[in-house]
Amino acid sequence: MQIGLDRFLLHQSSLFYYRYEDMNAISELVEPTLEQQLITRKVYNSPVIEGNQGDAANASVLYQHLELDALFDEFCARLLQLVSVDQVRLQHKESARSLEKSYASAGFENQFLLRYRLKYQGEILGTLSLKRRHQFLSAEVRQIQDYVDSLIGPLRNADRYLKVWRSAYQDALTGVKNRASFDLLLSGQEAGIEVHSLLVCDVDGFKSINDLYGHAVGDEVLRQFASQLCDSVGASGTVYRYGGDEFVIALHENRADDGLQLAEDLRLATARLRLKTRDHEISVTTTIGLARAHQNESLDETFLRADSALLFGKKRSKDTVIQH
Repeated sequence: MQIGLDRFLLHQSSLFYYRYEDMNAISELVEPTLEQQLITRKVYNSPVIEGNQGDAANASVLYQHLELDALFDEFCARLLQLVSVDQVRLQHKESARSLEKSYASAGFENQFLLRYRLKYQGEILGTLSLKRRHQFLSAEVRQIQDYVDSLIGPLRNADRYLKVWRSAYQDALTGVKNRASFDLLLSGQEAGIEVHSLLVCDVDGFKSINDLYGHAVGDEVLRQFASQLCDSVGASGTVYRYGGDEFVIALHENRADDGLQLAEDLRLATARLRLKTRDHEISVTTTIGLARAHQNESLDETFLRADSALLFGKKRSKDTVIQH
């Protein structure tokens, strides 16, 4: 089939603006700093074979990566073999993440930007941006376009893989990792992850919240509680929903206090939570059990100690931190 292409040349700058109406990848070149009058002309590109993903060798290598970070790394490494760029950025829709690599020193303003809207059968997968200080030549733009096309199929596969992973290992309600993911950690199947301490916590009196306000309010409490845990833990650990209102936090940093201060911060932050419903404002508290991982025990045994510390705290006073 014949594909229409509008190409606008910026006067005395060789900047291009591309719009491919019917192709999988749509590229738009933005002129953030240069303001020139436009000279417009209409040309047509060569016929495109439907399903063609560009260079077969590049596509073959990219298809080997299902995880987004590895795919982006491979894409950038091969892109640099084609053209020089100062910055590559991928706004990925499915994961709501922004991945970026810079290949030039900071302190300058990029003048030239190629922006590709990546599409698969009408579905937007994300936006890819390339920046550099000097202009993109027309031959380079054609090379880049072919290579970007080869990214679309592998990126679509990465999206599917992410969806499957989420359904298996991510809690649908709160967005944190689920019990199955935590079981992988306990069994040692998550290679390269070191756990120094485990925290087990739940929402005090959660059953009464469901009974008084209904399960919809209870779900919202769990979402906000999980969000508070993630915000407080940050990059120092991973949050899992173990079941019901019970959550586990695996701390990856070796802290002198075994994570006791973090647990206390979590308790205080939870006490400050206020959930406004139609007629009420709900406040909640949490009880936390803490155990440091020992060299002479399995991680499962560490978890049992943290869980028993939680049960002890619930029986004693609630809204407290107990270290085993």
